Amino acid sequence: MTYMVLADIVVLVHTLWTLFLVIGAWWGVRSRAVRLVHVLGLVYAGVTVPFDAPCPLSTLRLWLLERYNPHTTYTGHFIGYYADKLLHIDLPFHFVEVSTILLCLFNFWLYFGKKASSLRHRLGSPR
Repeated sequence: MTYMVLADIVVLVHTLWTLFLVIGAWWGVRSRAVRLVHVLGLVYAGVTVPFDAPCPLSTLRLWLLERYNPHTTYTGHFIGYYADKLLHIDLPFHFVEVSTILLCLFNFWLYFGKKASSLRHRLGSPR
């Protein structure tokens, strides 16, 4: 049972991490520390997604589920199950790849483009 709960926690963390990568610039333009974490996460995603490299959180979750029950057909408890469904939508790989690259480029433009300094200044954040 412990492995199942841990797998659910990993799915929840993975979902929150993915959400942070998508909308993290909202906080990143206001905080240098958040910006650093966000940019590092985007760089990691931008490098791993085009090569179809496995995500460490997905790998950890699968390992935990295997320890729980190698023949399990149900992917978790209520929250973990629906977070997993939200996180692993069946989309064409090229759509995910292009979306990831565009998301990275858009966020880098927000952080490092000509208007970025003006935006951070208006929000009263550190440079």
